[in-house]
Amino acid sequence: MAEKSNMREELEMDDWKNDLEVYFGEQKVTKKEIKAREEESKKVIKSFIKEEVIPAFEALQKEFAKHKRDFEIDAKKDWAAGLVKKKKHKEFVYEVKINADEGKLMVSKSVYTPNKRGS
Repeated sequence: MAEKSNMREELEMDDWKNDLEVYFGEQKVTKKEIKAREEESKKVIKSFIKEEVIPAFEALQKEFAKHKRDFEIDAKKDWAAGLVKKKKHKEFVYEVKINADEGKLMVSKSVYTPNKRGS
């Protein structure tokens, strides 16, 4: 009878060990999935900036030139900005920024004018 009791205790011991192993295995998979989603989001953001925003800014650059204004483009992986100048005087900045939050992409745009010092 004592042998059966020991076997049962060993099985119960193995059960929690197995449960713990499964739990940590799921955590690894979840972390891998999260990282994969984050990497995919970064690719989508970079592609959107490169293939949509920059060409749109380049078109704006041509339009502003018709109005005797410079349109300087600056871009990184997740944002792009266009600085409008007339005779080296900053008029305004148009900025597009993309953030990834829990797999959801958030796009924001800002338009702002320089301060009195022109910066």
